[in-house]
Amino acid sequence: MDFRNSFLESSQYSKTGNYDELKRKLFQEVRNQNYSEVTRIAKEMLSLDYTSLYALKFLSQTYGILGDTIKRNQYQEIEIGLLKSIINSGDAKTCETGWHVIKIEEEYFILNVLGIQVKSQSLIHEKKNSCDKMEGKDQKGQDHTFFFEINKVWELETKMFKK
Repeated sequence: MDFRNSFLESSQYSKTGNYDELKRKLFQEVRNQNYSEVTRIAKEMLSLDYTSLYALKFLSQTYGILGDTIKRNQYQEIEIGLLKSIINSGDAKTCETGWHVIKIEEEYFILNVLGIQVKSQSLIHEKKNSCDKMEGKDQKGQDHTFFFEINKVWELETKMFKK
């Protein structure tokens, strides 16, 4: 969790540049199976956000496809470590025990991994926590609710808007 939180305090946090455009291009190149572009774009994304789960995931998968198991394992270990730091931070059943995230992208990444189709997202404040409440359905059509604790992000954004 400290590694992910360090991103919020880094100079990269306020300088995400064209990250969203790069992510869009990354998905396009993945669909096109253009592996050299996937690795180039994913590494550029990491230069803007060293906690990018999408960049890490696609680097791991691409290096696996290319047969470079050392690099595949390297990026996969980082991705899994970041994911564990989120899911080990709570149980996501209440705002008080929500999974600690530092950006909304982490919420959608995890829900995608879990096979959850998001139906609604709402911001709630309960006791000492601010949370994103995410509701959705799994692949069998069952409803699920997850809470993501966003205290650090909320604190930073509140400070930015006060300036």
